[in-house]
Amino acid sequence: MTLLGATTGAFGPNQVMAQVTVLVFAGALLADAVVGGGGVWKAARADRGSYWWIQAAQIGAVLLALLARWAAPWANLPGWVWGLGIVTMVAGTAVRVWALRVLGEQFRRDIVVTPDQPVVSDGPYRWVRHPSYTGALLIFSGLGMALANALSLLALVVLPGAAYLYRIRTEEAELGAVLGERYHQYAQGRARLIPSVW
Repeated sequence: MTLLGATTGAFGPNQVMAQVTVLVFAGALLADAVVGGGGVWKAARADRGSYWWIQAAQIGAVLLALLARWAAPWANLPGWVWGLGIVTMVAGTAVRVWALRVLGEQFRRDIVVTPDQPVVSDGPYRWVRHPSYTGALLIFSGLGMALANALSLLALVVLPGAAYLYRIRTEEAELGAVLGERYHQYAQGRARLIPSVW
């Protein structure tokens, strides 16, 4: 059995499915890096470590998910879940790239808010306050589904989800403190991640 479980279990005998999973996930990471730029070595104080929590949570989740796929074949999901995972990763990539392109020069990987910065309400920001985070969470959830293992999916939902929730609380506190009523008016009536849900 390979690390991705391509030769047995939910993937069946098709090694191509494992290769497609890796290529789609790598493509999502590459698209993020090309559109959003590189990482941050020294995050701003307002970030409160959220950038590094996200990085650690995502890397830890991927490692745990791969370990679970290898060590817990009893948690394998039906093979059709793989296709749903691929579609979810592609959708997440599209949402994240769209959000980053709409932000343009306003996008930062750490939290930096200046009093004169605009409140962006175009594109996906019409419906949710943090669509780039929605996209990232879809990418990692999709990877969990593509691995077709319940424990892998759990790791890739819970760890990044917790890190992004911390990031959202930190970022919204800073936006509210610096932009004041402009941000509060924008946030009113808009969900954080999922339209009409939360």
